[in-house]
Amino acid sequence: MKLLKCISLFTLYFTSAGAAEVATDAEGKREMTPEEMAQYDIGLGMAGLKRATTDPVALAQLMKDLGDPEMMAEAQKMMESKEFKDQMKKLEGSKEFKESLKKTKDALSDPATQGKMEATMEHMLNVGNQKLDSMNEGIQKAVNVLDDPEILAKTAKMMAQPDFQEKLGKMMQNPGYMNAMSQMEEMMKDPAMKSKMEALGAQMAQQMAA
Repeated sequence: MKLLKCISLFTLYFTSAGAAEVATDAEGKREMTPEEMAQYDIGLGMAGLKRATTDPVALAQLMKDLGDPEMMAEAQKMMESKEFKDQMKKLEGSKEFKESLKKTKDALSDPATQGKMEATMEHMLNVGNQKLDSMNEGIQKAVNVLDDPEILAKTAKMMAQPDFQEKLGKMMQNPGYMNAMSQMEEMMKDPAMKSKMEALGAQMAQQMAA
């Protein structure tokens, strides 16, 4: 069980770190153009909002992100770009967007429906915050376990196996994994945590290259 947690931890660390790099197209052959990047950002944002309506952890993480001044400043900068505004105009002009907007307005115009939606979201948020706390505790425990050189070596050995990338691809399709990756990104804002993970990452790289 300890080994599985450690593998999951490093998978989260490397994928969350990779997400901060320059985005490429679907085949990974070139950098995205500003227009493609804007389209990608909008699609990613819409997918995140949709997931937050049904996933308590995604909702809790979204609310935390909205309260992060640094993240909101970056979002504001992105939304002010010409490419982003152009893509938003295209989206707002689509039939699907207009129909979805109308359904939302109609639902919110009914006090009973609005009250029910608010109660549901409040409950989801409480559940999501509890799960985030539990997830944070699990990640921290996995980090502490990796202080054991033997566990670190075994983790590196398993991650170096040829079929690991295939397993990683399957893991990344799981919504729960994406939530954990978001939590890892949040934890990496702590300088002490970031420094420790970078040090462990360097040790892991050495073990995998041996």
